[in-house]
Amino acid sequence: MSIPDEESLTSADHTELLQTPRNRHHTLILEHQHNELKYPGVSIHSCSYCKHIAISTAAETEGKPQVMRWVRCGVDGPDGEQSVLTSGWAREAAIKGCDLFMSLLGATAYNPLSTQPNNVLHFEFHSQENQSAFTVLERTLDSDTVRVSNILEIYELYAIPRTGETDQPSNDPERVLPPNIVPASYLSYTRARLWLSDCQESHTQCAKFNLTYMPTRVLEVVPDSSLPKPGNFTVRLLEHPELAPYATLSYCWGGEQSFKTTQAHVERYKRDIQLTELAQTITDALTVVYSVGFKYIWVDALCIIQDDEEDKLREITNMHRIYRGSFFTIAAAVAHSSQDGFLQLRTSYKGFKIETQSADGVSQDLLAVRLIDRSDVTTYPLYKRAWTYQEDSLSTRILAYGNRGLVYKCLESSHSDGGHAKCSIWRRGFESSPGMLLNHLRPGGQQLKSVDHPQAWGNVFNDYTNRLLSFADDKLLAIAALAEEYTRTQPVTVYLAGLWKEDLLYQCLWQRLRPIPKDKPGVTRPKRYRAPSWSWASLDGSFHSLNVEHMMGWRDGARPTFSCHLLEAQTTLADENNPFGQVTGGILRIYGRMRRLVWVSPPHTHDGVRDGYALDGYGWAYGNENSDKNDKSKADTRLDFIVDDLREWPENTKITMWCMEFCTFVAPDNILLLARAQFSEERGSRMILEGRGLLLLPIVEEDPLTTPTTFRRVGMVSFKGLPKEDPYFERQRYWFDDGDSQWRGISII
Repeated sequence: MSIPDEESLTSADHTELLQTPRNRHHTLILEHQHNELKYPGVSIHSCSYCKHIAISTAAETEGKPQVMRWVRCGVDGPDGEQSVLTSGWAREAAIKGCDLFMSLLGATAYNPLSTQPNNVLHFEFHSQENQSAFTVLERTLDSDTVRVSNILEIYELYAIPRTGETDQPSNDPERVLPPNIVPASYLSYTRARLWLSDCQESHTQCAKFNLTYMPTRVLEVVPDSSLPKPGNFTVRLLEHPELAPYATLSYCWGGEQSFKTTQAHVERYKRDIQLTELAQTITDALTVVYSVGFKYIWVDALCIIQDDEEDKLREITNMHRIYRGSFFTIAAAVAHSSQDGFLQLRTSYKGFKIETQSADGVSQDLLAVRLIDRSDVTTYPLYKRAWTYQEDSLSTRILAYGNRGLVYKCLESSHSDGGHAKCSIWRRGFESSPGMLLNHLRPGGQQLKSVDHPQAWGNVFNDYTNRLLSFADDKLLAIAALAEEYTRTQPVTVYLAGLWKEDLLYQCLWQRLRPIPKDKPGVTRPKRYRAPSWSWASLDGSFHSLNVEHMMGWRDGARPTFSCHLLEAQTTLADENNPFGQVTGGILRIYGRMRRLVWVSPPHTHDGVRDGYALDGYGWAYGNENSDKNDKSKADTRLDFIVDDLREWPENTKITMWCMEFCTFVAPDNILLLARAQFSEERGSRMILEGRGLLLLPIVEEDPLTTPTTFRRVGMVSFKGLPKEDPYFERQRYWFDDGDSQWRGISII
């Protein structure tokens, strides 16, 4: 059977071919070969240097999985005998143009090839659960003794799709084909159509989640046979379209867009949009939509009038409906900006032909593909951006283009464009590139209903605040659609600037990450008002919610006891039509137990702000005998400060503040000792009383004759000590029970 051209294989032909799993597999093999013929840059590499490697696939023990097998590899010596393969020889092979050794020389995901020419390379074979791979290791020898062993690279092994298989359908129709590293190929689009069609026909959960909705504007993709392939279509902006299936695009803007819809251009775009003027990511998205047989796509830069604030607010308010209403979302995960595109050849995953030998001496050529690329170690650009967090969460079906190519995920299934989506054979548990990308995708708002409120919302803003915004004022807008969806999955009613009235006191005990990760900016308070101080949205930076379950030793049903009482909570909306959007004010009125304290701020060193748990300063109760001493050794160790914005305060300065106790709970003094005791006869950790509360600063400078009533939050503080029933209570009283405290009603703004 000869390989047909793309043009000669019509949709009807493919529909007939793909009716059965065997024919489907048969056709996909055909398309893999077609890619190799059409794109020489991704053809399988083999050369005289690669042929020096022969990997033994024999099992260690008959009947057991093939794991951790040292293999034969080397080069022919002067008399034809096998000698070891050295790093110096590998460098020579790379210089002579061997792609396999070039990949080891400079693009490994683990350790680069050493400059020591006499180090020895070993190829270690692994096999488990119908997956095979080999690891390349470099070993330093000292008098024939191994001193260091470095992993250079890991390669998955696949059977090579051969022309002969298309003449006789494979006896194993479910055999996994190699990764398709040509995402703009007919093969990739064929698979995408199959996944979308299967979901539409058989997935009840996906059908329930998908809304019936049509945006105000969409881009219409119109076929035009007079234009050359692959872009034989035209595009125009369509206003108020009739109800029809459409796609959405999730992508990184990467800065201001050079081509977008404005009031001056909207009428012209209704007639025609020149493809040559569009950013590459948008052009690629249009190509995908056309190639999988759809007609409409929604792209924010072109479907929202960017210089019309009223239109922007209206469309942002409808974002929840736009993404839930789309049939599928295209996620340009690999693109850092709209100019990058995502349909390029994935040449870093080009395959290499490797000889293998079975236990009975039978040789077979297999295809070796890198398991992981260096760029996979870091997070995909798309999933560093805050706006895109709600976009994939609100989508029903996602076609995501990553470092190795295309993956698909909906509420009921996931697929990759060839290759194993997850690698189960590597002992350290590394995942392949598709597996990493699939872990980022959570269609259908899965994280909103994985646990109960308020932990579920805590998980949401934990993830969300770890992402970046180009415009800080979008902090509440970029999560508004997800907040609206949350009301459909959890028993909540009133939304208050990023928090919910239900269990509000619990949610108020958020804190910044500590220590701050090296790749994250520090927490700062913006100059422009964005939200009340008791909301995480009032600050820039990464935050996480209170995790009492962890602190209480993961005991079943562990919940803190709240000692204060919420009297009132409200916010003032910037737009009354969007209860999940921006606010211009907000207030909490709370009645609870308060104490005055002195806090000594830490120095403004780079490491001091970022590293360590003891660097948020120290303090003691106001009026304590230590209050006149700036001596860290006199600090009250029962207090632990987590200040929101450390740079907001002058360094090494005593500052008088207040704190209000929110909750208490019994917890192990040393959770590590408690964990060890669960697996041994050790006594474990003693239990202590812990409390959490807010660190508060009066809004106006304190008058010695009056007591302040209005505060703003500046951080969180924890208190600890022994409960009153403990026989050693007098030795280390719980901090709030060791001195004067006041029950008061206050306002926090």
